[in-house]
Amino acid sequence: MISLIIAIIIGMSSYTVCLRAMELNAFWSVTFGVLGFFITQIFLGLYFRKKVNAITNQIQSVLMESQEKINRKLSNFQQRPVGSVQQ
Repeated sequence: MISLIIAIIIGMSSYTVCLRAMELNAFWSVTFGVLGFFITQIFLGLYFRKKVNAITNQIQSVLMESQEKINRKLSNFQQRPVGSVQQ
């Protein structure tokens, strides 16, 4: 949601700059405004996807380590008898 707001602000800013400061006509101002919006959305999406994937990979590695530890304990428990064997 925040990335959408940032992209809208950048798109509107580029539209305003093209229209007022650069004195381009309305077509080019709208074109650059839309381009600014889409480019910002793409870059922010890629940035956040990279961050989320890194966090997801960390969580997945912790889960795999815990699963391997549980499997080791389970196999050790199944291999040795519990209690003393009476003869």
